[in-house]
Amino acid sequence: MTAAEIADIVEAHDQAVAEGAVDEVERLGLLLDEIGRERRNAGLPEQPAA
Repeated sequence: MTAAEIADIVEAHDQAVAEGAVDEVERLGLLLDEIGRERRNAGLPEQPAA
């Protein structure tokens, strides 16, 4: 997953938080957690350089 794709997910998460969309916040949060785990397991930083 590219940095731009991750940034899009983070932006969607932030928007869902602002809108109070609890289910979407939870879903996107879990997705971001999984991306972070996969990156750690691959020896990469959790968040790619912007």
